[in-house]
Amino acid sequence: MEARVRCRSYKAGWRRSATRLTWFGAVTEGAYLVGQHPDVSWRTAQDLWENQEQALAALETGGIGAASAAAVGGLACGLLNRERRELMRADQ
Repeated sequence: MEARVRCRSYKAGWRRSATRLTWFGAVTEGAYLVGQHPDVSWRTAQDLWENQEQALAALETGGIGAASAAAVGGLACGLLNRERRELMRADQ
């Protein structure tokens, strides 16, 4: 009896590497920016806290864009992963 194959096993190696490198780059860049200018980061955080109405307005606009991007990305992911799901069904 063969063991069940995980979903990640069907994802190409370059896609796994690209995802990991993207996350690593984002975290590294964020840490670098905070490390280079901690006083600016602190002032920005204080400004956001003091001007909550402006911060909420920016988050609302950004939230709409993020939700739209997530919806389009989810649709594309669902369409592109159809072949992988069919391969997984064939193995069962």
